[in-house]
Amino acid sequence: MSMRRVILCLATVAILVGPAAAGRVSAQDEPSADSLREALLGEIEQIVEEAEDLGAKRRCPRTYTRVEDALDALIDAVRRDPAAARRGDYAARIGDLDTAARRLRARAAFIKEMRNEKHDWEAAAIRYDRLVESLATVAGIALPARLSGPGAGRALVDSVATRQVETLALIDSLSLSNRELQAWVRVEKDANETLIEGLRDEITQLRHRLWEMQLRAGVAEADRSAVEADITVAEARISEAEARIREQQKREEKLRGLADLFTPQQGEVLLTPDGAIHINLVGFKFASGSAWLNPRYFGLLDKVLTVADLFPGSVLTVEGHTDASGSRDRNIDLSRERADRIATLLTEKMGVERTVIEAVGIGPDRPVAPNTTPEGRARNRRIEIVITPAGDSP
Repeated sequence: MSMRRVILCLATVAILVGPAAAGRVSAQDEPSADSLREALLGEIEQIVEEAEDLGAKRRCPRTYTRVEDALDALIDAVRRDPAAARRGDYAARIGDLDTAARRLRARAAFIKEMRNEKHDWEAAAIRYDRLVESLATVAGIALPARLSGPGAGRALVDSVATRQVETLALIDSLSLSNRELQAWVRVEKDANETLIEGLRDEITQLRHRLWEMQLRAGVAEADRSAVEADITVAEARISEAEARIREQQKREEKLRGLADLFTPQQGEVLLTPDGAIHINLVGFKFASGSAWLNPRYFGLLDKVLTVADLFPGSVLTVEGHTDASGSRDRNIDLSRERADRIATLLTEKMGVERTVIEAVGIGPDRPVAPNTTPEGRARNRRIEIVITPAGDSP
């Protein structure tokens, strides 16, 4: 029973009691236990009866017993403490019981429907297999074709559980990497600000020297020109450092709005201390030993374009990475082929006149996790896209 229904039931009880403005309600005017029971639990009792008519007591004995015991316990509670029932103290328990009762009725109806199909268990098994296959397709899991029935179901559950463990490990790794990169960005920013302060002090000292020299009689023009040149160089260095900080802040502002663009299962956008934007993509799943990419992953490319569009004229570098399984030479070639595939798809979507795209194969040389576990190898098989904004490229 939804909370809204429970509230409506309690409102009905309040109506039975009468308005508070009428004064203290006498004992004989209060609703009886049966009235409270009907108002709060009548609908649930009706659902349980319908489930029993569908054969729930015989075909779903464990579920039926749990629902029946919970219902009896609530009925006793209402009878023992009607005031608590009127206050709504049992609202959460009533809601949970309503859900369990409806599930019992649905389960009994399903079993009855299956039995009414004249024991066509083959049709039931086919329906089960199709349901498992549909769930596996949605989850992106390839089940062995030889499996059927409970075996296929258990394999699906095991695969989902394994993926969940991998996902949690990936989330932890990405969070750690993000924290480290954010720390590097803060260190770089602090260093630039320290540099600016030092240069400003240097300019002040140089200006004092210049003023002192101008006050002296017969100051050498060459010395004065040298000091003025030093001041000009220092001011230029300050302007350059301030420009770098402003550009870094602009990029941080742009990327801040993209924090939720990628799910942890897809990747993450990071800003490095040198001002480049890294898109670490773990969501691309290539065929084993191949550069073929299922078109259902093409949606990730649109998200990459969303990031790249924030930096028009930027240079894109697509890096392919593999785990350490197999020979290094083959992994280098495979990672380059996969990077070429992603670069080609991006070029088709963006147009070469909008950006420059380079593809490189790193292979197993830059792992982000140990290659000794399946989870670590899965994290090392990735595509990284480095966006170097205009003006930053060498």
